[in-house]
Amino acid sequence: MLKSTLEEKQQAEQYYLGMDKVSCVGDKDARIRSALEPPMIEGLLYVNEVYMNIVKEEKDNFPQSVKKDVLDMMQIAINGSPIPFYMKDYINKGKGHRGRKRWEETSSLTGY
Repeated sequence: MLKSTLEEKQQAEQYYLGMDKVSCVGDKDARIRSALEPPMIEGLLYVNEVYMNIVKEEKDNFPQSVKKDVLDMMQIAINGSPIPFYMKDYINKGKGHRGRKRWEETSSLTGY
C-alpha cells in the first residue's frame, strides 16, 4: 500500500527516492530492543521534535504496545547504517562499537 503511494508521488513530483525493500526475520521486539536500547542508555538517540510524541508513545508502551512501526523503522535504520567515519577512530582506540558489542553481552536492564 505504501509502496504504490510513494511511487505515484514520485512520478507526480518527478523526484525519485533511492529505497530498497527490507525484509526482517526473527522477533521484532528483540530486534528493536537490541538496536535501540544501547543508544538510549548512552543518551545517543536523537529524535526530531516533530516525531518526539510518536516515538515516546511507542517507547513508553513497549513491548506491550500494538504499534511498534516507528521503533521498528528506527532499528532498521540503525542496523542498516554503516559505521560513521568518526567512529572508526573510536573503534580503533579499543572502545568497541555498541552495534557489535550488543551481540557479545547481555543487558542487565532487559536480559537480552
